[in-house]
Parts: sequence; structure tokens; C-alpha cells
Amino acid sequence: MNLKKSTALLAACCFNSAAFAEIMPGTNGWQELYHIAGHEYIPRLGEYSEYIASSNRFVTKVSFWFDQVNVDKIINYNNGVYNLPGVCTFGGNDGYVTVDVVANPHPDKTEKLDAYYIVTNLPNPVKDLENDSLIGLGYREESEVVALGTVIQWKKYYVKTYWRDYRPSNGIDDGVVGVNFGISHQTFFGGDYNDCLPSPNPPAAIENSYSGQHGHL
Repeated sequence: MNLKKSTALLAACCFNSAAFAEIMPGTNGWQELYHIAGHEYIPRLGEYSEYIASSNRFVTKVSFWFDQVNVDKIINYNNGVYNLPGVCTFGGNDGYVTVDVVANPHPDKTEKLDAYYIVTNLPNPVKDLENDSLIGLGYREESEVVALGTVIQWKKYYVKTYWRDYRPSNGIDDGVVGVNFGISHQTFFGGDYNDCLPSPNPPAAIENSYSGQHGHL
């Protein structure tokens, strides 16, 4: 994975009819030179960015483009062409491309980002905000989108997550936002979609550090 870093100043935007100034976003771009065998659902091209939307709103956005190899592979998973592992075969063999965005505090630090809203243009999305941590304050550290619809090549897709920012002003609760792609399957009728084929880490996972200070990247 070839990571490129840059910073820019974005214009103001609107969310829930309230204007927020987007300040000093950080951006990581990636471009895979080849597909990873068995993980051809991982988009070849994409970018990750984050910014501060207000004093207590932290925003992450991952944008990506599927090529024809990605699309063919994903549609085959949708149609149950491939055998999914283990419990993922319960209730069928269909799988759907999934984007996971997770805010992980560094070791000995406390989870202080709480995901509360997802915006995406993926087709027929299933959105989920989860708290998988066994310790902490019950904040939702994971933003997940499963695309049940059919993706197309070279369309710019995105997953944008809004997080409540409970980091203190003394800058002690820093961490990393990670982005992963996978294939998910609904193992029980009406239940959650579980990630059956997570992308290898590295090189497919994208990680971007955030500071421990409230209102800062």
C-alpha cells in the first residue's frame, strides 16, 4: 500500500441544518498496484480523511472506487458462488462487501470517540454502530456499513461517520482510526451481519492516528 499524506482547508458544510466549520483535515490516500489473492473485494483506489466539525464533533470519511475485478468478485459473493468459512454458511452462502471504521485508543488509554451517525452512498446499505469493548464507558467505537445492493465500477463510494468527541483538553486519550474492508453474511435471520472475510492487516487496513486532545485531529 502506498500511503500519501497531505493537509488542506475545507469549506464549511451543513449537517442537520446547522453550519459547522471543517478545519485542518488530514488525508491518507491509497492505491493498490495489484489485487491480493482471495481479497479481490478490497478497492484498488481510495482515500481516508478526518476533520473537526465542531468542538465536540469528530468526522471521518473513507472514499473508494471499485474496478471491474472488484465488482465481479463482489457480485459472485452476493450470488453465493464462493464458499464462506465456518458459521458464515448458516442460512445461505451469500456475502456482501463491508466497510468497518473503528476508533481504537492506544494501550492504557481510554475510549473517548463515540460514533452516532453514518452517511453513505453504498447501494442498499445496512448501517450499524457497535460497542465491542468489554471495558470503557460504553461508547460506540465501530461504524459499519454492509452493501446489500450491486456495486458498479469506478463510482466514487463513501462512508462518512460522525463521532461525539469526549476527549479531555489535556491530550491524554489518543488512538488510531482503522478502516477495513471485508465480506459479511447474516448468520441468523434478522440478526447482525458478521464479517467472514476481513481484509489482511497489513496491507489492506488503513490506519490514521488521532490526538488525545478534545477538538483536535
